[in-house]
Amino acid sequence: MDKSECYNVKEQKTEFLKYEATVCGKKAGPEPPKTLFFNMKTNDSEEASIKTDQANIDFEIAVNPDLSISDAWKLTTQIVTDYFDAIEVSDKETSYLRTAWSIQSFQQNTIRTRLIVKLSKSNPLTFKVKLNSEYSGASGTSVKADEQFRDWDRVLRKYQNVISDFSTRLSKK
Repeated sequence: MDKSECYNVKEQKTEFLKYEATVCGKKAGPEPPKTLFFNMKTNDSEEASIKTDQANIDFEIAVNPDLSISDAWKLTTQIVTDYFDAIEVSDKETSYLRTAWSIQSFQQNTIRTRLIVKLSKSNPLTFKVKLNSEYSGASGTSVKADEQFRDWDRVLRKYQNVISDFSTRLSKK
């Protein structure tokens, strides 16, 4: 170690929080420690989520033919509001619905989730359902900071059943 230099030490491991420290040589700062210890804590956003192939993918849900389009749309809206508080766009005429982003902040991550439902086919009646799940990699990221979010292959546990609920409740029984 050059005694006039400072070094940035990073420790990161999957499923754990990231840690960082700066260590300087004697001439650049205080006496450097002989050892550096990080008490690795579990990443709380990983604990609150599950890895899934259902994130950010369109799923086609064939609607029970015994349901009218009006009844199917009403049931779709009920399913959405079971999981999300705010519907941002809902157009019954074109069968398009999008929730507002639901955001949750963790120690070192911010997760935003929304649901999009749109008409795929009129005959047989089929909807496309997409659960958007994105992460920023930083705590407290604004929901509007689109450039800071990236697709996440995980879904918060509270949304893990949303796709299967659509399939179960809208499909033929």
